[in-house]
Amino acid sequence: MNKPIASEHGLHQIKYRPDVDGLRAVAVICVVLFHAFPSLLPGGFVGVDVFFVISGYLITSIIVSDLDDNKFSFLTFYARRVRRLFPALLAVMVFCAIVGWFVLFPAEYWMLGKHIASGAAFIGNFVFWKEANYFDTSANTKILLHLWSLGVEEQYYLVWPALILAARKVRPNLALLSLVLLLGSFAISVHTSVSNPPAAFYSPASRFWEFLVGGLLAYVTQLRPVMRYRLPLMVREAAAMAGVILLGIAVIEISPKTTFPGWWALAPTLGTCLLVLSGPLALINSHLLSKSKLKDKEPFDYVEQRSAFCNSDGCLTYLGDDRRTGLITFDNSHLHPFASVYLAQKQLVPLIISALRGDEANAAAHQIAAPI
Repeated sequence: MNKPIASEHGLHQIKYRPDVDGLRAVAVICVVLFHAFPSLLPGGFVGVDVFFVISGYLITSIIVSDLDDNKFSFLTFYARRVRRLFPALLAVMVFCAIVGWFVLFPAEYWMLGKHIASGAAFIGNFVFWKEANYFDTSANTKILLHLWSLGVEEQYYLVWPALILAARKVRPNLALLSLVLLLGSFAISVHTSVSNPPAAFYSPASRFWEFLVGGLLAYVTQLRPVMRYRLPLMVREAAAMAGVILLGIAVIEISPKTTFPGWWALAPTLGTCLLVLSGPLALINSHLLSKSKLKDKEPFDYVEQRSAFCNSDGCLTYLGDDRRTGLITFDNSHLHPFASVYLAQKQLVPLIISALRGDEANAAAHQIAAPI
């Protein structure tokens, strides 16, 4: 699955990275474990930050390669986003609206309707920003709270392609532009993490730097490969190990009480960056994230394909350009109003195992999340 890219450095190819898919699956598992068993993995919610870096890496690669091939179109780009997101998104929203009609009080159902509307418009992060902190008790009753991350992601997709296109027309250095925007966004994140934590968590201004880390990485390593063939194997192995250590520190040391994102967000973002930078041949990437003797499948790709029912922040799982999403929400706290009719905490693990083993998960993923 190689995609040729024409650039000033000549024709080269961007290859499919199964280790990146594996890393995304790790991010999903971390978030699911955090919501299911908060004391077990207190920093598991940083899996969303891992997703942001990977999204920036992939989307920048796609946009710049299409521009280099003179085939980029805003209409095509956003139509692709709609085809891959809306089937699953609408399924989740319709399900919540139907169940909510029977189990929620009128005021709660009105609130759910507001969240459905804001989620469909990809502005859920702004709505939740004004209502409560992500870790507040009141946030636990917001069934669609997970859509905040989708809002931030789509806002980035709205701005970044236009900036790249404008940069190419006036001929500034895209890497320099990315770095300037990255540092500005990171400064906002550090400042607001202390002065206004809800704004730091939900605002695109304090989150875009994580996407830009991935975008800058794509530019340096793939699109303008100044380092692509120069990193010795030992350096790649060291980078992969350092990435794993940083991610381990993030999921263990960070907690809902941590000032976040701010400086602490460097741990998951740089950890992700180092793992991607180390390349598919690094031992950790090739043996842990990519390959398995289990049915000759990559272990995390197997999870990704079978567990059609999860989300990068609780319910909908955004797994790159091949998005698989379902209706079972592992975030029992966000489903608190539905708990009496849908999920009890003791049912959580059997449901996950069932989703991983059952062919029904594959069928649901194909029917709901496959492009129209």
